[in-house]
Amino acid sequence: MLLLLSFACDTAPYSERMTYRRSIVRLGYPVEVREDYSLIVAGKRLGGPLRRAVPASSGEVEPLRAYDNTRPMPISHTTTDTATLITLGEGCLPPGRHRITLFYRLYPRRGTLRLNVLNGDFPVPIDYVEVLLLSPDSSLPSTVMAGSLRVARIPGFSALRLVGDGPYDPDRKLDVVVPLPKAKGDWRLLPLLLLAFLLHAIAGQTGKPPSPPLE
Repeated sequence: MLLLLSFACDTAPYSERMTYRRSIVRLGYPVEVREDYSLIVAGKRLGGPLRRAVPASSGEVEPLRAYDNTRPMPISHTTTDTATLITLGEGCLPPGRHRITLFYRLYPRRGTLRLNVLNGDFPVPIDYVEVLLLSPDSSLPSTVMAGSLRVARIPGFSALRLVGDGPYDPDRKLDVVVPLPKAKGDWRLLPLLLLAFLLHAIAGQTGKPPSPPLE
């Protein structure tokens, strides 16, 4: 019994909820994602550690780091056929307000990003949802499938803002589908391509392959 009690979380009388959930997404390849969660924890349904499941349909996931009220928190992950499960923290979260920040990279398998916004990860209602889509250049996707979220361009910035007012039920699921900008060629490869073309031309004239250039 004493062993069990040592692992019990402290509880508080107020209700638990997520006051906002925000994603800041830098489009490109890979996609850079920052997720912010403002949680009111009472040690009941929200204890810890927190777990964020990114569906396999979003692409390959590379978790980077996480913070709790600006303090680094432990992070680990496992990958299955259906999702990448990111575990944030160890043990119980103390009652109070927690501002969790998670950074990760996404490697979509096609030219379209399927960003998972709500996936039933946290068993509490969510008051507010926001997604900021940032473009590395002046181009922005012309069409965004955002479900019930409102989409607006941010004046003066190459960015789109998607917002939704809750409360959202804990088991609510929501994806945002965004066409990614076309990858630009790497002009640093141009000299190598020209060299390869010249060597090929020389080989055709002499009948033997030329010696490779020294590095």
